[in-house]
Amino acid sequence: MALGLDVTDIGWDIIRIDGTAEHVPGFPAADQVPEYVMKYTERIGALFGTASRFASQFPEALVITPHRLHA
Repeated sequence: MALGLDVTDIGWDIIRIDGTAEHVPGFPAADQVPEYVMKYTERIGALFGTASRFASQFPEALVITPHRLHA
């Protein structure tokens, strides 16, 4: 899989990560992981309003193992 990260609205560069994505059944919802909520509070709030709304729209966890970074 290839993941493109684009946050140019806040002045960052666009990068691409090649890697493997793995579904993690039974992983806690995003709004139940305090570290995740703290790290992404601003973006979640701007795009989804609340962490629980984000978690309901994206209920499944993926773990991405990077193999190559294109920056």
